Amino acid sequence: MWQEGYAVFCPHMNTAWFDGVVPDVTFLLGDIEILSRCDAIYLLKGFDKSVGARREYAVARKLKLEIIFEGLKEDF
Repeated sequence: MWQEGYAVFCPHMNTAWFDGVVPDVTFLLGDIEILSRCDAIYLLKGFDKSVGARREYAVARKLKLEIIFEGLKEDF
């Protein structure tokens, strides 16, 4: 995505080493705040198996962000 001109934020990697610092919900709420400032979301295959990714998808739809699925593209 960086090579295609997107500036990328990966929430999972942003907090990968912070286990136990705060409750997981704190990270999810922070992630949603960052997502609300984005233009698009890129979802990997299998995102539907992740509670957090499903919530991100729902928020992206509500905010009418560009949604890019791994291998597909969907604009709202």
